[in-house]
Order: sequence, then structure tokens, then C-alpha cells
Amino acid sequence: SFSLESVNEDEYLTRIRKKSASLFRAATYCGALAGGGSQREVHSLTMFGEYFGMAYQLRDDLLDLTSLEGSLLKDLKSGSLTLPLIHLYEVSEQREKERLKSDLNALIEGRKDLEKDVTARILELLVASRSLEYCRDKIEEYIARSTNIISQPIDSEPKAHLIEMAKSL
Repeated sequence: SFSLESVNEDEYLTRIRKKSASLFRAATYCGALAGGGSQREVHSLTMFGEYFGMAYQLRDDLLDLTSLEGSLLKDLKSGSLTLPLIHLYEVSEQREKERLKSDLNALIEGRKDLEKDVTARILELLVASRSLEYCRDKIEEYIARSTNIISQPIDSEPKAHLIEMAKSL
């Protein structure tokens, strides 16, 4: 049985901050140090990396979920819930929560006869609850944070490339 109650948005964001975002943060920190950045530039670039990493992971999770190529099942079996499902559960009424838990457990148990219908139903719920849109808004929020943090202290062509990279998400 899968426990949707065990994960909330803050825990999910902390998990991806420690996982994916920490790699981006380390890369931009090292790049800023190697480039001889001032303390302010190093901080700004480090935070750019973290925010970019958050947006990147959120986008990756969203794409996996909406591609319907088995990623939902893969994430569930690894015990990983993504933000759209967490949001859907949080905004659902009790009866809908029970149905969602039942549907997700059917997927985890490998009920091939239900997989297509359950996956389609979950995607419909994600759209109807605006959970996909909520996740897209979070991506935009982290992109804005990443570009804002490097707007002031750094004025260069590389900064323009970083901003362009973030906006490409």
C-alpha cells in the first residue's frame, strides 16, 4: 500500500533541493570560484544554480508524468511522489483521496488490466485540479528567482547566457 499522506510539498522540495539542485548549486559555486568571482558574485551564482536546479527537476518530473511512458509507475515503485501528484492529493476531497490511493496502489501492484484506464484517469484529475498548472507555476517561480539573483552583481555576456538557459526551461 502506498502512503500519499507521508509526503507533502515542503518535503518534496527539500528532497529535490538536496538531490538535483545541489548538483547545479555545486557546479555554479565551483565555476564562480574558478572564475575569480567576488564574494557577492559567488553567492549569486551559487543561488542561481540552486534555483535553476529546482526548476530543472520540477520540469523533469512534470515531463515524465505527462509523457505517459511508464514514468508514473517507475516513480511510484521507487517510492517517489512528484509535485503534481502531491498537489492533487492535497486539493482533493476525502472520497477523491481514497480513489486516488486505490488507483495508485493498483499501478504499484502491477494491475496491467487497469493500468491504461487508471493512468488516463489520474492525468485527467491532474488537469482538472490544476495540479499540472500549479507545477508549471512553481517552475516559473524558480526560473524567476534564478534570473533575478544574477541580475544585479554580474553584468556580462556569460550572465546573458545563464538567463537564456534558465528561460529555456
